[in-house]
Parts: sequence; structure tokens; C-alpha cells
Amino acid sequence: MGMKRYLAANMQQALRQIREELGADAVILSTQKTAAGVEVICSVDEPVVETPAVAASPATPRTSPLRATDTPRVSEKPRVVASGDSDAMLKQKRENDRAMQAMRDEISQLRSLISEIPRRSDAPKAVVMEKPTVTRIETAVPATASPAGNVFRQRLAEMGLESDLSERLLTPVAGKADEKSWQWVMGGLCKQVPVLADELIDVPGAILFLGATGAGKTTTIAKLAARYVLKHGADSLALVTTDRFRMGGAQQLQMLGRLLRVPVVAIEGKDALDDVLDRLSDKKLVLVDTAGMTPSDASWAEQNALLTTRRHRVRRCLVVPATSQLQVIKASYKAFKAGGVQACIISKIDEAVSLGEAISLLVSERLPLAYVGDGQQIAANIHRFNARTLVMRLMKMWQDNQSDKHFTGEKAQYGQDLVI
Repeated sequence: MGMKRYLAANMQQALRQIREELGADAVILSTQKTAAGVEVICSVDEPVVETPAVAASPATPRTSPLRATDTPRVSEKPRVVASGDSDAMLKQKRENDRAMQAMRDEISQLRSLISEIPRRSDAPKAVVMEKPTVTRIETAVPATASPAGNVFRQRLAEMGLESDLSERLLTPVAGKADEKSWQWVMGGLCKQVPVLADELIDVPGAILFLGATGAGKTTTIAKLAARYVLKHGADSLALVTTDRFRMGGAQQLQMLGRLLRVPVVAIEGKDALDDVLDRLSDKKLVLVDTAGMTPSDASWAEQNALLTTRRHRVRRCLVVPATSQLQVIKASYKAFKAGGVQACIISKIDEAVSLGEAISLLVSERLPLAYVGDGQQIAANIHRFNARTLVMRLMKMWQDNQSDKHFTGEKAQYGQDLVI
């Protein structure tokens, strides 16, 4: 892999130069502001032929520029030449190589995930999980146990629930510590969890997926795109990426589009989301991926301006990883709530030890739950949970993390009726 540096007055001019010379699939390794504008370094697949170095003196070898009359000699084994010979440039090249390898690994992983998508004839087995139900909720305490004092409060804290929510749940059973009271507490939590009435992808329009870096937005879009194709076909679906700020941000979605045979549009230059949605007006559903960033990022204002729409009504969905701490989850919601958030997707619950933090956000902000993601299989590992199913999973996670002191004999079997 070689590198080529572009200097321009602004990013739009730099991108125009890159497209003209390297094409639309050029990979940007790094960008930075300079006194004259911006500097963009791109990867170059074709090896650059090395020109011979002319030593100024034995003690201080240097490469002299070629004169117009000079005839450069081509080395027998051409090799890639870096932009400079300084230690700083060599260090930057190594960092870029590592970043490129990480991106290739991520794309390779996404390709293997998408390869798990079954044929459309198998769709009923893969995605017919519209309204999961729970027929029974087991309690966390067998009838023979006799919790006392602040046992309920401690359990709710171990589940990761916010203290204010815990106190509201405990108010109706103040002074009680029996099995029936614990059932009442869990039933009260079920009543407070908001759930989206209609499936998100069944409502026509555009959906904007927001969230911090690593929240799982692109993987979630891959799952929902596959779910939509299996239910409705690929003709009425389109994908859009606004991630022009992160290296390789658009390549992952473009690969997904090729595998699903769904068009993918990358917003570039002066295009705004409104303009792209105008061109995709014949599509029933448009899923829009965004760059994961926070208000402290230098490109935060630019992305917000890019996502502002005036001619199209866009639903905004926050992707929250269950592996995050409560304060991190709240900070993510606070960063995006100014533009409005209509639904929430909880991702990575298979990697988490608790769901209380994410549930606390749903309850405190009255943010409806749309889906949960609990694995890496694109077509199978995204579900619609009702409130009872979500609370059942919360209770099972808590049980799995407790020692045997909370139980007598064998551990109670939770979630045996849980539909996932």
C-alpha cells in the first residue's frame, strides 16, 4: 500500500481531487488542518516506481531532484515509497497500516456475518418473532427464603437500575420483604418500560441511526436491512451513509449493499441529507448510518448540519450498547436529544452483565424500545421484545451473576418460557 498526500483549501476541493485521480472508492487514511487549508493522505494501491537516490556526500546522503534531461532508472523490483523519509512519516505510515488492517478485519467480520443470511424462502424461520410473549415470570426468591431490610433495594442496584427508579418501584411495598412483594416490584417495572407499538422497519420513511462510536450502529443497520429484505424484498430499500469523517466508514455499508443487492449512497461534497432523500423518493424505506461522535469532536457541528432535513421527516433512533455504564448511556442520549429521538435499540446484550442501565434510560426518558440485538448472526440476532420479555432477561442476567447465597438448593430456572 502506498500513500499520496493532497493539499487543498478545504475538504470539498480535496475530495474532488481524490475522486478525479483515484476514483470514488479511494480510501482516506488521515486528514488534518493546515495553515493553507487541509491535508488529506490517501492509500494508493498501485506501487510507485522508485527513482534512484543521488548522494550529496558519503557522510550526508540525500536524494537530489531530477532534472528535465535526466532519465530515471527503474529498479528491478519496484517498491512503495513513503511520502518522506523522516521518522515522523515512517511512524505515521505504520499507524495508517495498522488502521487499514483493523478496517479490513472489521469488513471481513461483517462479510462473514452477512453470509449467514438465509434465503428468502427461509424468512419465516429467521424473523417471525413479531410479538414475543412470556407466560410466566419466576421470582428471584424461592418461597422458603425470607429477605429482610434493604434486600430488595440491593437487588435492584445489582441489576443496574437507577436509584430514583428503584425507589419508585419499592414505594408500594415499603416495609414488606416477601415473595409476593418482589413479584409486585418486577411487575411494576414491566408497566413502566415503554415499547414501540409498530415495528420500526414496517413504517415507510427514513430512519437515522445515532449513537457513540462502537455502539453497533452499522451492525444494527445490517441486521435490520437483512430483516427487511427477507420480509419485503430488496427493491424498496436503500442505505445511506453520512460517515465521511472516519476512515473506512462508508466501505462497510457499501459492502453490505452489494451483498444484499441494495443501493448505497454516500453523502459527499455539498450534498445534504435532504438532497439524497429526494433522489431516493422511490424507496419505501431508507436506513441512514452516521459517524459515531460526541459534542467534543471537531466535526460534530458539521455532521449535525449535514443531518438537518427540511423537506423530509426523518425518524431518529438511538443505538445504546448494554455494555455501557449508566452515565455513558445518559451522556449519549443527552448529546442527541436536541434533534429529537423517537426510539431506542439496545445492542450487545449478549456481551453485557446487566440491562438495568439501558432500562433506566428507557423509563426515565420515556424512550420506546424498538429492538434488542443479542448476537452476531445478521438475520437471527435482532428481536422485538415486549416489556415482560425485557424484564425477564434483566432478572436472568442478575441471577447468573449472583452467588448461591441468594438461593436454596438448585437455582431457580428463569426465562424457561422466554421467547427470544
